[in-house]
Amino acid sequence: MIEEIDKLRQNLDIIDNQLQTLFLKRMKIVAKIKELKIINHLPIKDQTREDQIMEKIYSSPNKLICDYYSRIQKVLLEISNDYQNN
Repeated sequence: MIEEIDKLRQNLDIIDNQLQTLFLKRMKIVAKIKELKIINHLPIKDQTREDQIMEKIYSSPNKLICDYYSRIQKVLLEISNDYQNN
């Protein structure tokens, strides 16, 4: 049983590394969006866009997506806004 847990944890480590890589890619795109918003005199926070993202998540029939992933996405949006404001 311990070996099985260790194997599963190794899989989680792989996924966590992938998430980190994707997060860094995401933040590079956020930085580019910030530049375009500044050039075009647009506000950093785009509530319409955030609402669209959350609406898409909440339209999923998967309860785990709605309940848990929505929390992750809210944090990502908050981090993105903070990053663009600095």
